[in-house]
Amino acid sequence: MIEAQPQALSVPADPEQGSALRQGLLLFLISMLAFMTLQILPGTVTNEDGSTRFGLRSRSFPLGDSPYHVRMAYLYRTGAIAEAGQNFHWMSDSIWSDAFANKEFLFHLYLVPFTLGADDISDTTALIWGGKVASAVLMSLLMVTVFAALRCFGVRHAWAYVPLVIALGGWVFCSRAEELRAWPMGVICSLTGWVMMARNRRIELALVAAIFTLAYSAVHFLVILWAVRTVLMLVWGPEKGATRRSEFKANLWLLAAILGGILLGALLHPNRDGFMRMWAVTYLLVPAGILKGAARETAFDLFAALGISPGYSTEEASRMLLGMEFLPLAGTDLLVAGAAPILAPMLLTLLSLRLRHRPGREAVLAGGAAVLVLFMFLNSLRFAEIMGPFMALAVGLWLDSLFKSRRWHSIQRQRPRLPGLLKKAGAALAFLAATGVLCSLIAIKDPNLPVPWRDAALFMRDSAGDSRPKVFHTQWDVFPALFFYAPNCDYLVGMDPNYMLAHDVGKSRLIWDVYYGKVEESTLSRIQQLFKPDWLYVDANVTPVFGRYCEEQVQKGTLERIYKDAYYGHIAVYRVVKRGG
Repeated sequence: MIEAQPQALSVPADPEQGSALRQGLLLFLISMLAFMTLQILPGTVTNEDGSTRFGLRSRSFPLGDSPYHVRMAYLYRTGAIAEAGQNFHWMSDSIWSDAFANKEFLFHLYLVPFTLGADDISDTTALIWGGKVASAVLMSLLMVTVFAALRCFGVRHAWAYVPLVIALGGWVFCSRAEELRAWPMGVICSLTGWVMMARNRRIELALVAAIFTLAYSAVHFLVILWAVRTVLMLVWGPEKGATRRSEFKANLWLLAAILGGILLGALLHPNRDGFMRMWAVTYLLVPAGILKGAARETAFDLFAALGISPGYSTEEASRMLLGMEFLPLAGTDLLVAGAAPILAPMLLTLLSLRLRHRPGREAVLAGGAAVLVLFMFLNSLRFAEIMGPFMALAVGLWLDSLFKSRRWHSIQRQRPRLPGLLKKAGAALAFLAATGVLCSLIAIKDPNLPVPWRDAALFMRDSAGDSRPKVFHTQWDVFPALFFYAPNCDYLVGMDPNYMLAHDVGKSRLIWDVYYGKVEESTLSRIQQLFKPDWLYVDANVTPVFGRYCEEQVQKGTLERIYKDAYYGHIAVYRVVKRGG
C-alpha cells in the first residue's frame, strides 16, 4: 500500500492577482511616509532664543545600536573593515580583537548604499540621514512582506490587514522601528520561511535560512516556528489525502532544510569559526547571565557538564546588568501595550464559536505561532518586533477563513449588505488604530537631543587625528555612539559586555569593579597594566567614585584632564600621563 504524501499549500485563483503589484507599491509608499515621519518627528522646535517653530525634532539617532550599524556600513564601503581583518581594533579587549565575526554581515552590506552621501568620517549628518532612510525602507519592506505572505495564503484584500502590524504591535513596535537595527530582516526571513514551510518548498526554505543566518543572529527562531507548525499539525490532523506520519516525515525534511541553510550561511560567512564562537557567546553566555536564582545555577551546571562552562561564577554574572530588556509587562504598561494583542485571539475564538465556524488549518497554525510570540512579548517588550507581524498574519488568515465559510455565506444571503459593511468597518478601524498609535507616539516623543557623549566623542575624533589613541571606558553601551562619532579611536568593548568576559575574565572584573565604585589607589596602575589606554572617557554620573578618583589623579599628576563638557559637566576625557619615557 502506497502512503499518500502531503500536498504543498495550493492557492486558489485570485481575482486580485493583476492588482498585486500596484497594491504592494502603494503599500510601500504609504509605509515609507509613515516610518519616515517616525524618523524625523515633525513638531514644535524651540530655538535658542526661546521662540518656537515647526520643524524636525529628531536630527540624530535614538539611544541604542543605530550609530554602530551605520558606521560599520561606512567602514565596509571605505575598506577599513577589510584592512582590519580579524582584528576589530575598535573593540580591542573583546572576542573580536582576534576573531572578528560580524553577526549582521548582510545587514551592514544592505546599509552600504545609504552611506554614499558621506564624504569622510566626519560627515556624521549624512550618515544619520542615510541611516534614517535605510530604516524606513527596511520597515516598509517588512510591511510589504506581511502583505505578500497573506496573498500567498490566498487571503482576499490582504492589504487591509497590514495596518494590524502597527495596531497590534503598538507603541513598542513603533519605538523599536525608530532604531536602525537588523531585526526587520529577521522578521522578513521568518515570515518568508513560514510561507515556504506551508508550501513545502525545501530549497527556498534553505536559502531563507542561509540569508537569515548572515543577516541576523536569531536564526534559531525558524526552528521554533517549525516546531510550532509540526506540533499543531499533529494535533489538528492531516490534510485530505495525507496522514500524520507522511506530514511528519515531510516536516522532518523541512527541518533538515532549515538546518542545512543555517550551516550554509555559517560556511559562507567571512569568518565562520569566529561566527560560531560569537553565536555561542551570545546565546549561551548571555542567557546564563540573565537567569536568576536556581535556574541560573542549573544552567551553569549544565554548561559545565557539556564542557561549555561560561567561565565565570553566578555572582559575577549578576554584576553585568544583563537582561534589562527582558522584563515582563505589568500594570499600566500591560494595559496600554498588551491589551490589543491579548484581546485579538480571544475575540476571534469567541467569534468563531458564536458563528459555529471551524477555522482553516493554516489559520490555526499561524494563530499558534502568534500566541507563542505574544507570550514572548509579555515576558519581554523587545518581542513586539515579531509579535505584530505574526499577529497580523494570524488575524488575516483567521478572518479570511471565516469569510469563506458556509456560515458567513449564509449570513450574506440573509443580510446582503451587513457582511460588506462589517468588512469595511473592520478595515477602517485597523487603519485608524494604526494611525492613532503612530500619531500618539510622535506627539509624546521628546526631541532626540544629541546624546550626552557626542561632543566628547567629537573632541576625541578631532584630537586623535591619525594617531588612533586607545580609550578606556566603563560603559559598554556607549560604544555605538563613541564608535560612530570618533572611529579613529580604539575602545575596549561594546555591543555586549560578555564579549569582554569571554575574552578576558580579569579585565571584565576590573571594569565592573570600577563601575560599582570599588576603586583603590592602585586602580589606575591596574588599568594601565591591563588595558594600556591613552585616554580615559569618564561619566561621573554613572561612575561617581571613579570620577572623583580621576580628579584626584589629576592633582597628583598621573592624569591630565583634556576635555570637560560645557553642558554635561559630568563628562570628561583624561590623558594618561606616561612617566619614565
